[in-house]
Amino acid sequence: MEYPYHSVRNSEDRPSLEQPSGAGQPDTRMHRQPLLQDGAPPSDNNPISKIQSSPTASRLESAAHSSLMWNPLWLHQGVLLGFSTAFILMALAVGLVYRLSEMDNGLASQNESRRYLWTFGPTAFLTIVMSFWGRVNFATRQLTPWTELRTGPSPAEKSILADYISPMFPVVVLDSFRRRHWAILISSFAVVLLKLTTAFSTGLMILEPTQMVAENIEFRLSSRFDATSFDANNMSGATIVGPISYAITAKGLPYPLGTAPDVVVQDFDTQDPGPALGVYSANVTGFNPDLDCKVVDVDTADVRDATFPWLNVVGMVFVVNISTPDCKIDNALVGQTADHSFVYRKNITQNYQGNIQNYTCNRQGNQLEPLNPGRSAADGHSDQRVLLTMADLRWSPISNGRDMPDLESYKVVGLTALLCRPTYLLNTYTVRKSASPNSSVISMDMSMSQSNTSRLKGFPIEQFAGSMVNTFEHMRLGPGGEDYVLTNPVPNFYQVLSAVNNDSGLEPFMDAQLLRNISTAVWRNTAVQYAREYLMVPANDSAIGSMLYNQNRIQVKRLTAISMMALLGALSFVSFGVWWFRPKPAVPRDPAPLVATAALLAASPDFSKLMTGLGAARTSAIRKATTGKCFRTTVSNEHFTLEMQDCKGLKPRPGQNSLKEEQVKWWRPAATRTWFLILTAFLSLAVAVLLIVLQQVSDTQQGILDIAPQFRVVPRYLTALIMLSIATLYSSIEGVSEIFAPFSRLKAGNASAQSTTEFNVVGKLLPHAILISAKNAHFQHVLSGIALFAAGFLTIIASGLYTVATVQVVETVTLRQMDSFNFNQGELSIDDRNAAATTSILEYTNLSYPSWTYGDLAFNKLDTLADLGGDGVINLNLSAYRATIDCIPYTVQENTIRVDGWPDGAEYSQFELDVSVPVRCVHNYTNHTKVQWSQVYLFPFNLPTFYSGKATWFTWGTGSEGDLTGDGAMTNHPFQGYSSWWWDLPTGNHGCPTFGFTIASSAVVPGGTSSNTTIKTNATLVMCTQHLEQLTANVTLRATDLSIDPAHPPAPDESTRKRLKSPATDSEVWEWPLNEFLLKMVDLSPTPQLQRFDSVDRADVNTEYFFPGIDGFIKTLVDGKVRTSIDSLVGTDEAHQAAFVNAGRRLYSLYMAQAISANMRDTKSRVDTDGSSGILTRAPGHRWRLRQNRGPAVALAALLCFLAAVTLLLIVVWDRAKVLPHNPCTIAGVASLLVGCEFSHNIVD
Repeated sequence: MEYPYHSVRNSEDRPSLEQPSGAGQPDTRMHRQPLLQDGAPPSDNNPISKIQSSPTASRLESAAHSSLMWNPLWLHQGVLLGFSTAFILMALAVGLVYRLSEMDNGLASQNESRRYLWTFGPTAFLTIVMSFWGRVNFATRQLTPWTELRTGPSPAEKSILADYISPMFPVVVLDSFRRRHWAILISSFAVVLLKLTTAFSTGLMILEPTQMVAENIEFRLSSRFDATSFDANNMSGATIVGPISYAITAKGLPYPLGTAPDVVVQDFDTQDPGPALGVYSANVTGFNPDLDCKVVDVDTADVRDATFPWLNVVGMVFVVNISTPDCKIDNALVGQTADHSFVYRKNITQNYQGNIQNYTCNRQGNQLEPLNPGRSAADGHSDQRVLLTMADLRWSPISNGRDMPDLESYKVVGLTALLCRPTYLLNTYTVRKSASPNSSVISMDMSMSQSNTSRLKGFPIEQFAGSMVNTFEHMRLGPGGEDYVLTNPVPNFYQVLSAVNNDSGLEPFMDAQLLRNISTAVWRNTAVQYAREYLMVPANDSAIGSMLYNQNRIQVKRLTAISMMALLGALSFVSFGVWWFRPKPAVPRDPAPLVATAALLAASPDFSKLMTGLGAARTSAIRKATTGKCFRTTVSNEHFTLEMQDCKGLKPRPGQNSLKEEQVKWWRPAATRTWFLILTAFLSLAVAVLLIVLQQVSDTQQGILDIAPQFRVVPRYLTALIMLSIATLYSSIEGVSEIFAPFSRLKAGNASAQSTTEFNVVGKLLPHAILISAKNAHFQHVLSGIALFAAGFLTIIASGLYTVATVQVVETVTLRQMDSFNFNQGELSIDDRNAAATTSILEYTNLSYPSWTYGDLAFNKLDTLADLGGDGVINLNLSAYRATIDCIPYTVQENTIRVDGWPDGAEYSQFELDVSVPVRCVHNYTNHTKVQWSQVYLFPFNLPTFYSGKATWFTWGTGSEGDLTGDGAMTNHPFQGYSSWWWDLPTGNHGCPTFGFTIASSAVVPGGTSSNTTIKTNATLVMCTQHLEQLTANVTLRATDLSIDPAHPPAPDESTRKRLKSPATDSEVWEWPLNEFLLKMVDLSPTPQLQRFDSVDRADVNTEYFFPGIDGFIKTLVDGKVRTSIDSLVGTDEAHQAAFVNAGRRLYSLYMAQAISANMRDTKSRVDTDGSSGILTRAPGHRWRLRQNRGPAVALAALLCFLAAVTLLLIVVWDRAKVLPHNPCTIAGVASLLVGCEFSHNIVD
């Protein structure tokens, strides 16, 4: 059966096969020429002429002419040893970059967008190396059968039937091992090692957040400790120190920057530009206060009563003598009876009283008055102590008709005393200052690095003790809660102790150990804030420190580096093994072109005869025909021939030379099958779709799956292997395409020798092969070559596909409500549980809000059903409560007011501001439609202009005429001369306005005498009804302590707002008597805008005037958190009125949130509900997720779709059917196809 190929067309420019070869190319001409360059003619004495008669001579001749045989570049000794050396250098390079990464905590800092340069680089380089090694592997597989023939005789199975070109890679490995072709086995093993190295290279360099340290950084010290200008006399009134200390110790608010429970340190900042976020560390000076307390044994029998009118007018006090080896104090105060015929809790017969006082040891005389804080050692009072006492005071029940218990019934039945030595030191601290990466919050932590003995010049211990006691005295807290029983409020210091001890009251502090522990902590905390406020001054000094910061740096991973070094080392030895076992030159020219085989057939008549008739036979028939034959090649001075002979021990199979007529079965390797091409395209598309789906999952769920950080490189390895496998499929298609290329053209007919018999791209570098195919119009190979070239980028791009990062953990949690609100609970006229003090703190500091309040909102307390553990935030919707006011302003324009006269030498007088207002009540209690609202103000008559203003609360219908009372705060402290008729301070419960505030600007018009002086006043008077709203707010809580996260303030939903009804007024109008609010609001600004005469003197700010010029409420509107000019609030036009009303409403609502939270919670009648569901989001660091990067994913998906399209196009344009009857990749296979062909007879001898 003849093989159905058409004849080859000879072009004019290629008339014969005797054209000269190009430089560096094998000579394919088969005309006679001497193979040796000695010019010796063939003769009987020439050993070459006798090669056919002597096998030994033939081998010797072959060895002698090996230098004239064709040897591919990739098998040259220099190339293979170069590969071996290169692999060693690459292993060393990997080790070097790993070492550099370890030494410098990463190779380099990079932006996220540039990390792919480092990620893709190693993989791309190894992909190129793998391409080059593929040429070595092909050359080894191509020449090995010819080497078998050269060293033959060799059985057909190992020589002319050996195919290492078309089979799949595993078949090549198995066949080479079975035939002991070690060069192929070793080079194939190198291919495996290179693919593994390429896969590992995808995880070699990873961009990671890395902690870096910068040494010898110069910092600017922005503060220092200095007491040279400190004057304790200026600190005799209310200061910011006490409220801040109370907020921190009692309310749990965070410490101001630079302070800790027992130290305040200098602040510092970097002078050089550096990373915005980081930890700055430096050694600075810290103020370290202490209170060394010892228990004093005091017998209650030694307690005696005494009368000191300046302390207790119509009562008495209890004193005791304190005696220790180094300090004696006479008449130390330990308790007081009721005073001014007033007892707050009349049915109580026991009171725990605490006292704090500084005394001078061994000093004669009365010491019950506080020492002047400014006294120094020069006054002879150098050894000061602070005495802390707790007394259990009992008395008989109050008799009928009396206001006070009998003085004789008072008795101290228990007494605890601590004698404490205050001190401080300036120690050296190592301070670390850091900024949170998720917010602008700056934090500090400090640790003592060196203990010193130095103190501040001009600030002795006795001055320190007096200043601290004065600070506690003027903390401006409330009366003291449940321990406020008799006349005098609970001392502020002990109110703080009770609050720190979970609002325990004073009874537990009869325990000396508890009293000492908490007193020491409160003293230290307050002293720290005192030093920060008054002993620290601005500075511009310098200090040397270090900086710890996070930077995205390229990290070389240890596992990957070690693996790659091992693999590259093994590749170096394998390359050497390939050089050692490489096939020797065995053919005179490249055997791949068809013309080379045709020339061999022309020179080998016996072999040609054997192959005759096998052109259309299957490979099995060729194997039968060659059974029992051994083959070898010989070189003479004229020919390169293939000889055959019978093999010893191998007998020919019967009928081996006869072929039955049967239908031709065409050779179709798997890569040419339609199902294979469709499967390859489908896999490409499937992976592309999978990448798109996974990208969506990664974007919406912060990653694809959870993964441990130590396994972060594993997904890269697996992805690289998958992409290498897909590339292998396209390599198979391209390999078969280049084999089919010349035969497909021969089948089509009328083809030139250049595109058929002389065409060969097998084993060439891919870009070169594509160019040759394009030149010869082998478009199917161009397409497959382009596909393979594109597939080579799959692994490179895949190296940047996945990263592992810490992400937020999101889960649903349930919180349980722990209390409810009773809005009628609490008596805000007498004791608001320090809500006003807390409001002052919030207005004049940057401290956060107390628990379960934020701004003007109050929330129910929640708790978790289970321990959440770790850090994070919880987002949920909660019911919130907000008090607000509806206000109507009234104006007084250019009103002339005659003032009262004043005595000679006085600095101020008073005037009365009156306005008639309508009665706006829900329930009419009077026939009057209007009432008079009167206020009295102090004013400085020796200034031309001044401001006035105050807030007030109203009582309605307390007189016979149904009059209105509202002139600022009313004192509720009987020791100032007022009796118990102010006990309840009723509002009336008529649904009337019960809160208001006024501001005025006045000019003095002096008269001839004090009695005819007048003032002209412009005033805005605001009268408001109080309301309570319930609404829903979106709240973010910290998971650690369930505090509201200030970085994400509550967001109220105003559409859910509704007003609650007051049971007392049976309306939406509430009537809380806010007397304590007005009494306790003070101006704590270090730079108040309203000075003397506009306000009471700062030293007397704690004194309760009935007719102040400007009270604490108005001063807070001006100097508080929303600091503004008073002129922006004063004015009778609508804009100024609106600004004044809004400012007052803001401060009112802020206070009421604290008042509701502190006074109206009811934990006993907690409502059991199903709880509130929230979304817990844990901060990064708790959960590691595998993320798919969008850029590489899109690139891979697009590339895979392109590959699938090319593959489908190949199905259409590639003629694969009925091209080859058998495998042409063996010597016998291609020879059987060409034997008898027309062009083979034209080979020139």
